[in-house]
Amino acid sequence: MISARERLSAVGERWFLLEPLLFSIWTTHNLVMEPRIQTIRVCQGRIEYNPAYIQGLDNRRLETVMRCEAVRILLKHPYQRRKPNPRRAYLASNVTLQEYLQTDLPWPRACDVFGSHDYDRQSFDVYYQVLPAGLGPGDSGGEENSQLWEADDLLAERIDQQVQVARQGNGWGSIAGGLREQVLANLCPPLDYRAVLGFFRSSILSAQRRLTRLKPSRRYGFESLGSRYDFTTQLLVAVDVSGSISSEDMSRGFSIINQFFRYGIRTVDFLCFDTEVKGKATTLTRARSRIEVVGRGGTNLAVPLAYIDEHRHYDGLIVFTDGLAPVPSPPRNRRTRVLWLFNSQESYRQRGQGLRSIGPAISLKL
Repeated sequence: MISARERLSAVGERWFLLEPLLFSIWTTHNLVMEPRIQTIRVCQGRIEYNPAYIQGLDNRRLETVMRCEAVRILLKHPYQRRKPNPRRAYLASNVTLQEYLQTDLPWPRACDVFGSHDYDRQSFDVYYQVLPAGLGPGDSGGEENSQLWEADDLLAERIDQQVQVARQGNGWGSIAGGLREQVLANLCPPLDYRAVLGFFRSSILSAQRRLTRLKPSRRYGFESLGSRYDFTTQLLVAVDVSGSISSEDMSRGFSIINQFFRYGIRTVDFLCFDTEVKGKATTLTRARSRIEVVGRGGTNLAVPLAYIDEHRHYDGLIVFTDGLAPVPSPPRNRRTRVLWLFNSQESYRQRGQGLRSIGPAISLKL
């Protein structure tokens, strides 16, 4: 009789040719037999499984279960900051997977939970925040499957590296459409966000100090409360949505906005521009999985500078662009510091130098 481990490995071997991204993601984790759990779970670099559960699945259902766990890893649900309610986190993760994979597993769609389509195809963080209070799996499975989830930057980086390999070699397999956008929006660009925020240090000094046990006191350790500071800077991110910027570039631009919330920024304003401001500036108070944009025309880098001339309350402006436009005149507003963030190192090398008279230029490392 074929063992549970051999069955799991057989599916993984089929993925090698048909699903290169899922295969590479699956093999970033160690496969561990764990009879004490009810089903299968991902945590701390391991895929743990109950062999009796695996043997009770037919081949089609087994591949569905494995695909869901691989995509759970791909979206890094087990490697974000620990959520206070593990059952709620597991349900939010399952709703996300069901929205994008639409499996026959007994997991609800968003419309089943909310009674409407208002929250279709959202992100894990959105679902965790908006799920009705007290809603969660009725048994212990939801808690045991997510109780060991915790932030792991090293594993998150390894996952992102596999995504970049898939992008460069067109190795997405069946990952397409909205799910691919989710994966790209969830990338953590290799950018030192503390350094970026430090660029605005003259105005980023915190006015909000909170005591927390999640961070130890430097002097007394965990016996005393540590301090966490919420930054009160007013930051504007202007995203170039011209025709020379690809959809993947824009996804990375929006993922940059999402990352600032991890570093204590409480609100971020963003606006889209090409040869003009597209719509109104939007204030975000949490990460978004998707932001609707219009534009795709030419590029005028004077547009975001003119905007801060009219709206002088911002401490900092970050312009995400490929720089494919004439160098603009400096803004009249000298209070708001300007940082140019290029979509690639190649764009930075070609066009970054000319913009440094207005503000420093840096680039994403792809």
